[in-house]
Amino acid sequence: MTVKPLEAAVRRVLNDRRIFSMQELVAKPKWMELREALNGGEKARAIAVLEAAEQAFTTRMGHERDTRNRKQLENNKALLVSLKRYVNRGSILVEQLVDQLDSFGPLRTNLPDMEDFGKVLEGHGRPIAEQYFLYKIQKEKDQCRRNALAALFEVVKELYDQHVNPLEIAFFVRKVESLTQIVEVLKCQPSNH
Repeated sequence: MTVKPLEAAVRRVLNDRRIFSMQELVAKPKWMELREALNGGEKARAIAVLEAAEQAFTTRMGHERDTRNRKQLENNKALLVSLKRYVNRGSILVEQLVDQLDSFGPLRTNLPDMEDFGKVLEGHGRPIAEQYFLYKIQKEKDQCRRNALAALFEVVKELYDQHVNPLEIAFFVRKVESLTQIVEVLKCQPSNH
């Protein structure tokens, strides 16, 4: 199976913790177990993996004394419960999620607003775009954002090397921050179909 360069880039940035921070609700080994169960059509095993993760998370919540942190943990647990509901209903959304992520939890972008980056990539050639990235990386005071920009820059250079259309790269860069929604969509109620 061949993977298109932009699809591979999306998967790569979603799993790069320099670009997207994640409070892990399902760690990588258990997520791989969930993927195997779903790919094998073993819904009961998949639900069992999620129930174990939920139980571990509930125990962790019980140790939290800070009210604000506890509220955040409750929101994250609701996301885990929602994932279980989607798995139980056999949603295609879950299949896409397990294929794209290496672990599971709410995502938070570490990138600045990427609109200007997209405009530069859209309106100029590769040398100018690369210089713009390098300039912005150098000027960024926040270490976390600097690391995220550097990681994204690596992906952009690979896309250029793979001869992806510069307009597609520009669109990808503009919208990369919105990839956090891939997990947040689970907060919606699954359909009955």
